[in-house]
Amino acid sequence: MDAQTALDDAYFDYCPWDFVGRASAGQRAAQDAHQRRLAESGAHFGPRCYVSPAAGVFTDTLRLGTDSYIAGHAYVTGEVTAGDDCTVNPYATVRGRITLGDGVRIGAHSSLLGFNHGFAPDRPVHRQPLTAKGITVGDDVWIGSHVVVLDGVTIGDHCVVGAGAVVTKDLAPWTVAAGNPARPLRDRRAQGGPRRDRAVSGDLPGGLSDDVSGDRPGDPSGDLGDAVARFADRARAQAADLMAARGSGGRGGPARVPAARRPSPGAGPVAGVRDTGVARAERRVLRGVRVR
Repeated sequence: MDAQTALDDAYFDYCPWDFVGRASAGQRAAQDAHQRRLAESGAHFGPRCYVSPAAGVFTDTLRLGTDSYIAGHAYVTGEVTAGDDCTVNPYATVRGRITLGDGVRIGAHSSLLGFNHGFAPDRPVHRQPLTAKGITVGDDVWIGSHVVVLDGVTIGDHCVVGAGAVVTKDLAPWTVAAGNPARPLRDRRAQGGPRRDRAVSGDLPGGLSDDVSGDRPGDPSGDLGDAVARFADRARAQAADLMAARGSGGRGGPARVPAARRPSPGAGPVAGVRDTGVARAERRVLRGVRVR
């Protein structure tokens, strides 16, 4: 589709970045009129901005820098300030005291909620006062789809937040984060480098947690895939010992423990006899079930 082809108004609700290069003269005039109406309520727009008429924009303060957009069906309220080259994508919610740097991308269906309700037990929630610490997002930040950022959070420059994350705490610059609650995964500058999330030492049988934690001493790769492969190799290597530890109690039966070696009531594990919890975890490994 070339730049001269007429596009339906709804197209720009979902692809606002195309408006400057592909809108008709009539569509440009309608957008200018829309921005003038918003400016009457105190909004300020830099050059080449676009605000979809299908967006719910009910702000006390709105400032958009050059080449910034609010797409269709976004919901924007409160005190919102955005730098240059920012995009609020379709169905995103940006509410409260929100400050965005330059080059911020907010994915579809994400929510930045720069306020909170009180919920003390002495009255219904709808009668509680609102509080607002605000949310600050640095430059060059990508917030994926369906992310929720809670009040009081600062997201540093150059961060990437994975889809579906719930950000409850500050993220340092260059952090790649994901999860609920969001946790740092790696430094964006070290693509394929060591992960920051680690298995807890001792949470897998037979010391296998050493092989899934990644970034072991002497192992410069720190790659999670390699760590999982090492885990699988070690599990296979230990299979014979694990099966022997089950004893000769018959197929699927419990290990036989000589009477002289059976623990007395209340005693801890006997040397040479595996704890049943560990044994169950080892059986999961042998059956190919993920150990959590």
